Amino acid sequence: ELEGLEGYSNAENAQHFMMVMDECVRVLRTLTKEQMENNIGDILTGVQHVAEIIQTQQNLAAHGTSSNLFVSEFSMRELIENIMRLQGDTIKKYEISSELDIEVSVDHVSLPKNQIMQMFMNLIKNSLEAIQERLDNDEEFSQGRIQVYGKRSGENMITLTIEDNGCGILNDKLDSIFNFGASSKSRGSGFGLHSVANFVQSIAGEISVESQGINQGAMFVIQLPTRWVSPDFSDNV
Repeated sequence: ELEGLEGYSNAENAQHFMMVMDECVRVLRTLTKEQMENNIGDILTGVQHVAEIIQTQQNLAAHGTSSNLFVSEFSMRELIENIMRLQGDTIKKYEISSELDIEVSVDHVSLPKNQIMQMFMNLIKNSLEAIQERLDNDEEFSQGRIQVYGKRSGENMITLTIEDNGCGILNDKLDSIFNFGASSKSRGSGFGLHSVANFVQSIAGEISVESQGINQGAMFVIQLPTRWVSPDFSDNV
């Protein structure tokens, strides 16, 4: 716009300049508003998730049993989408592709939502760290991938699969990967997978892992009931 102002008077140039600046301000306000709304939404979701985890840990610390897990109905797809969005910065930073495919028949479940959120946070974080480690050590590797699937595996059971193409797991570590302190990654603590396995077993589920070895990725398979009732039903009321 400004390049085409030759031949106009100073007053006309000033008027054109102000019009251009007004348009720039309008565009910037629109872009900033959209970006801020998205960021604020992610922040609020993250804060809520942290608050729920703290409450969960306080309950477990006070009572120490699975009977204090609060069961609610929720959308499995929506929960995982929220978790993936919380990890959005890391996913974008390392240009990791992600895929989510949850069958309609298993989308709505009745389970301890807070602990399911924490379970997926641990598993997806584990996959992201595995991909980062492979990116650091495998010069030929450039594209990380995380895939999450959900399907019905029985009348009252669902199977959830989290698969990545990260650093993988040695065969001799597969049997102990869920033990406290065990980890296949140099930056791993070995606590996350241990807590995941304990929770899954506490609600009558099963978890397993498959890997073909170093830099061959890993696949975690979790089987859960679609509905779970605490042994002490009064805690669910």
